[in-house]
This record gives sequence, structure tokens and C-alpha cells, in this order.
Amino acid sequence: MRPEEKIGESVEMAKSLGFEPICASPLKVKIVDSDEYDVFLQRVILGKIDIVIITSAIGARAMINLADKRGRKNDLIEALKRVCLVTIGPETAKSIESAGIHVDMMPKTFSSEGVIELLSAWSIEGKSIFLLRSDKGEKKLVEKLKEFHAEVTEIIVYLLVPDVEDPGLLKVIDALVAEDLDILAFTSPLSARVFLKAAMKKYPERIISDALDRSIVAAIGEPTKRTLESCGVRVDVVPPMATFESLLNAIKSRISN
Repeated sequence: MRPEEKIGESVEMAKSLGFEPICASPLKVKIVDSDEYDVFLQRVILGKIDIVIITSAIGARAMINLADKRGRKNDLIEALKRVCLVTIGPETAKSIESAGIHVDMMPKTFSSEGVIELLSAWSIEGKSIFLLRSDKGEKKLVEKLKEFHAEVTEIIVYLLVPDVEDPGLLKVIDALVAEDLDILAFTSPLSARVFLKAAMKKYPERIISDALDRSIVAAIGEPTKRTLESCGVRVDVVPPMATFESLLNAIKSRISN
């Protein structure tokens, strides 16, 4: 399960490792243009923000595209060079840096917990922090940063809209049940939940449960693993780094042993 814009790249990456991938995009992205974003843009350009946190490549592109829509892309890029910019993961950093913006910090663990651990080592009391992400972001990140007495503002720059009728998703589910699929790779907690909802809608729970038991199930990181396990799904593979490339390599290592 991968974002629509990442399907082509993901297929090529999987094929290069000898896999025969079947891909699906159970989550559709909808960019959010809001007054709250205007506040962020104004404040960052005026130098009134200390830290900006971007949690995904989609969020990075949404932030830049929304500024471009207002004719302020160059202003945003220059302003972000003067703040502490934190990103989760190398894919997010790559999206930022492709626009000529330097990323200052990245957590060792590519998750909300990693960001909390990273910033807890710094004095962020009274700091103005803006968090740009989707509407499905973990609330504990905001709550924990506020516990450190930072001034935290969350800006939703895109929505993740579940699509249980996505043709690719239904194809994956059919292949799983027909035993034409050996491995399932989940790349986010939400995509895992949408997959399971769609699967249970199409087939009896026992059939899906048996099909999952026959398969190797991989989760991109601990949050995705916890989501699957909370739904009763055994997780066989979790990569050391929460990236798609690391996930594929971990699966390759598992089946080669």
C-alpha cells in the first residue's frame, strides 16, 4: 500500500529486488487551503516561528505548493532557512531539500516518538512551534510538546481520505484470498486499517484471518506494527528504519534466510 504518486517509483524499487509487486493506494490525498495556513505563512515570513516540523513528503510538497499558489514560494523558502526545520524521515527531507531548503534536524526514529525524543533534549520552553501535517497525525506529538511548555500550532495541510473501493486495493485483497500473494507490506497505520476494513467488507473475517496467517506481513515501523497487532494481525517483519526501501530490504532478508 503506497500513496498514488509513489506507486511507479515503488514498483520499480520492488522489481529491482526481484519482487512481483501488486500495488494499491487506499488513501487519497486532498490538499487543504485554509486561513490557518495563511497565519503560518505570515508568521514564518516575519520571523515569528522558531521551529517548523514536517512529518511527510506529501506535507512538505503541500506546504510549498500552497505558498506558490499565493505567489510567496520564494518568500517561504527564504524564511524556512532562518528557522529550525525538523523532518521525519529521509523522504520528507528530500522533498524539502529539492526546493533548496536545508533540513536542520531529523530524529533517529522516524516517528512522533522520535521527534519527541529529539526535541526533549533541547530547551523548547516558550518556543513557537508549527507542525504541518495531515488530519490523521498522532495527537500525542502535540500534547507532549505542550508538556514541555512550547507554543504549538498544528496546521492541517492535507487530508487522507480512505477509499475502500479502490480497484488496486480490491485486487490486492482478491490476490491474498486466492493465495496469489505471499507478502503484504503496510506503510502506515491508516492504510493498514483501511485494508482490513475493505477486506472484511468483501470476505468473511475467517477467510481474511486465514489468508493473513498464510502470508508474511511487514510493517514499515512500530506505529504500523501496533495498529496491525491491535487488530489481531501477526507482524513478521519490521525494518530498522521506517523507510520503504528499508522495508523492502527487510522483507528480502526474511525470505532469503
